[in-house]
Amino acid sequence: MLRAAFQLLYFLLLAKSLGSYDYGLFVAMVALATILSPISSVGFGSVLLREVSKNRNTFNELWGKSIGITIIASVFIIMLVLIFKNFLFNSSTPYAPIVVILFSELIFSKLIEINLQALQAFEKMKMVALFQSSLTFSRLIGVLIIYISGVEINLFVWSAVYMIATLAISIISTKYLFSSIGRADLRFDAKISELKDGIYFALGIGSQSLTLDIDKIILSKVAYSEAVGIYFAAARIIDVIYTPIRSVISAINPTLYKNGIPGAINSITLAAKIIPMFGLYIAIVTLVFFFMKTVIIKILGESFEGADIYIIQLLPILFFRGAFYILADILSSIDKNLLRTTIQICTAILTTFISLYLVKNNGVQGAITGVYVTSFIALAVIVCMIVFIGNRENRSKIAKQTDTHE
Repeated sequence: MLRAAFQLLYFLLLAKSLGSYDYGLFVAMVALATILSPISSVGFGSVLLREVSKNRNTFNELWGKSIGITIIASVFIIMLVLIFKNFLFNSSTPYAPIVVILFSELIFSKLIEINLQALQAFEKMKMVALFQSSLTFSRLIGVLIIYISGVEINLFVWSAVYMIATLAISIISTKYLFSSIGRADLRFDAKISELKDGIYFALGIGSQSLTLDIDKIILSKVAYSEAVGIYFAAARIIDVIYTPIRSVISAINPTLYKNGIPGAINSITLAAKIIPMFGLYIAIVTLVFFFMKTVIIKILGESFEGADIYIIQLLPILFFRGAFYILADILSSIDKNLLRTTIQICTAILTTFISLYLVKNNGVQGAITGVYVTSFIALAVIVCMIVFIGNRENRSKIAKQTDTHE
């Protein structure tokens, strides 16, 4: 909750300082970086989390590989983005903020993520929460310094501050991991099996990011306006509200991986208990927002008028998102990465085409409709898969018990 509070304050100050137009461009750039981020590590952070949760002796090698591969892949991706910049953004969008934000997200922020996945594997959840909050807090401090000093803030100035804040936490988290757990055996190679699993994870998480953020890229390219910037601000508030749900899912990940294939039924039972709590949380937040929306819009300023309508429209999406990701993690925990990846890639492709069609014809409302359609389809498909796997395991257990009695 502390992290969510930091995020909300950080967002309110930043959006108010940049205004709806520049803030929208910043969100679009971060959205592109978020989509590319899983590819920048080739999924090795997730491989590290899974393998170290099972065998902690693999930590030094896998941490080193994760860092080395992330650095090489990220530099290559940044070069490609610069080559295709005018295809991804309007020609008037400046290069400098794009480069700075890509360095921040693909290298420094990704290193923080890898470090936190390592801490998750060692079940140091308090430190995970602390570093997550510290990252948001460092960016909040950056906004506050600029805001209080009276310096005119623009997209480039903020991008530079954003990168410095991210770099600071990446250094601190790396130093903590080095001193408390062990050193990284920095390597730039990997086994075929590790690459295979890493690619599955990268494609799965990348398609997940594509599903969540492709509407922002399309809107910024096809129909960018102040209204789009207002929608991006509403979507950012939705992300802040989602933070507690994301934290719950992260906290139970090691338990799911420990259960493994024999514990599939236990994992499904655990998810069945947690998912309804997401619905209750969203209902409470919706009620609170109805009383607070006037205050929030007043803080943001006149340029964000109408953001409250978008927030109310987007809130139910959080239930679909939370339920989908906890079920997707169950698939990963029972070695069904290919199935998970296939579902996520299909969802991402479907989202891209639906968003392209609806955004061109209906702008922001088309983007919102597209999110609902694809979220519902993805959740329905993964629920069917989980139910099928659970039923199959039940039948297998019954058959074994019958054989034993005979």
